[in-house]
Amino acid sequence: MVTDEWVGYRGLDKEYPHAVIRHSAHQYVVGAIHTNTIEGFWSIFKRGVVGTFHKVSAKYLPLLHRRISVPV
Repeated sequence: MVTDEWVGYRGLDKEYPHAVIRHSAHQYVVGAIHTNTIEGFWSIFKRGVVGTFHKVSAKYLPLLHRRISVPV
């Protein structure tokens, strides 16, 4: 898992392999490690909710996630 340095991500390395990109140190890419992919995913996800589905309940959120993240 690759994240930026937001405090909410601290401790993830206890559960998952975790790399941190430190934007405060003007670090945006370290080799093949960057946060652009996940930022792009969330952008598409939010556009899908707001533009197409308008509202998504917690019950159907996993289905929407799968629909957006798995190529057809």
